[in-house]
Amino acid sequence: MATVLERLEGEHATLTHTHQVALEEIKALTVERDALILERDTTRQERDTAIQQRDRYHRHREALRAKYGDTGTMSESGTQDTTIGGAPPAAPAAPLRAPGTVSLSTYQSLLAEVRYYEDVLAQHAPDVPR
Repeated sequence: MATVLERLEGEHATLTHTHQVALEEIKALTVERDALILERDTTRQERDTAIQQRDRYHRHREALRAKYGDTGTMSESGTQDTTIGGAPPAAPAAPLRAPGTVSLSTYQSLLAEVRYYEDVLAQHAPDVPR
């Protein structure tokens, strides 16, 4: 009778230990699963933010096109014309600008902003079409 009782106590201890190990593995897997869910949600938020930035960029670009016309042309040397609207560059000494044109510095700052949004979009959502 004592040997049966000892054997049952040994089996109970083994099962208790196995149960504890299984619970710890479940806890570890739960933590890993939660981390993956958080990473997935973060990736979705980054993608959604990039899409919103892209859409804001497109709306901004269209507003500029509506206000100033076409975005100008690149010269053979790779420099941008000083006006927006496709008109030839104004003479440097002209103090007043023609309607529908902006200064080169204004155009360059707008172009830098556009490039910034393109870089953000490419970094956070490379699979999103532009």
